Amino acid sequence: MLGMEDYLSLLNFLFMLITASAPLYLAVRLRGSKIRLLYLSIGLATFALVHSLYHLAEFLNLDSLADNVFLPLSVVLLVVYGIYYYRTGV
Repeated sequence: MLGMEDYLSLLNFLFMLITASAPLYLAVRLRGSKIRLLYLSIGLATFALVHSLYHLAEFLNLDSLADNVFLPLSVVLLVVYGIYYYRTGV
């Protein structure tokens, strides 16, 4: 039987997929122009997709995969995104 935490993990997975759709749409629209903004959009979308996989792994009770792979990877991607954002000055 699924508990409340499982439903919240599934809901977070769906919300993070929706969140990733906006920067992906922007990246598609920016192809070829404004390369810095394109890279920022791709970086944010990549973070959101990896973090959504973290929530999916939690929902599927793959806690070791979620905590040892997807969570650290999403943190690294967010830090890299922040550094790139700071350095580009967009």
